[in-house]
This record gives sequence, structure tokens and C-alpha cells, in this order.
Amino acid sequence: PNRQIAIRIKFIPKGTVSFESVLPEKHIGTIEKEPKAKLKDSDPGIIMYDVDGTKQTIPYNPKTVQGTTPKCGDKVEFQICESRKNNTKNAVSVRVLIRNNASKQHGFIA
Repeated sequence: PNRQIAIRIKFIPKGTVSFESVLPEKHIGTIEKEPKAKLKDSDPGIIMYDVDGTKQTIPYNPKTVQGTTPKCGDKVEFQICESRKNNTKNAVSVRVLIRNNASKQHGFIA
């Protein structure tokens, strides 16, 4: 009949097909929300950044942070990773540029 079948099927080497691509541009934003926990698939943190005059938000995972962990209000630099699997964008290579001094706590130890 008119049924199509595949022939000459071969395995390709691992890593040949990439489902994620990291965009080369670096963006600067502010931490709006810290991730809930440092567990797998936990509630991600949120970075707010500016794109042509409009505010955008993008999630980030604590595993993609370089150096010290950012706190709420910190200014960060990051790149955007686009996933072809589920058409989502995430911040990667997140790096703290300027710490928010208001987030520091002062007190006495008794």
C-alpha cells in the first residue's frame, strides 16, 4: 500500500544534535525573586531586564550562577538560553555585577 517506512537508519554520535542554544549577547538585569530551594526542578528565580524600553522577566536556575549567589535587588549580567524542545528561554551564566547593600542585615550577636 501507500505506507512509508524508514530504511538505512543509523545512530548519530552523542552531542551531534543540540536542543538548546545560548545567545552570544550579554544582558544586564536585576534579581526580582530568588529561587525557593537549591533542589532539582525547584521554583526558579526571576531576573527583570530591559529590552528596547520594555521590562521583561526571565527565569534562572541556581545551577547556572557563576561565583556568588545573587540576592534580591542585585544587578546581574547573564546570557539567554533558548530551548528548542519546549520553546522556552532561561537565563544562564548569571554573574553578580553590583550587590544591593539594602539586602544586607545588620545586628548584634548576643
